[in-house]
Amino acid sequence: MKLSYRGQTYDRNPSVTTATDVTVESKYRGANTKVHMFKNLQVRRSNADLTYRGVKYHK
Repeated sequence: MKLSYRGQTYDRNPSVTTATDVTVESKYRGANTKVHMFKNLQVRRSNADLTYRGVKYHK
């Protein structure tokens, strides 16, 4: 997908995420509770050549 920002055009590179929903049973002040949380959240980012105020850098 072609996008543009302030006159500069670029291709959209969506990041890929992987997450698993985990339910943990615990006690809070004597009451049983279930907590849902994400486990193994991984974000893959591509390397980018960026420019900030005329200075180029690689991230």
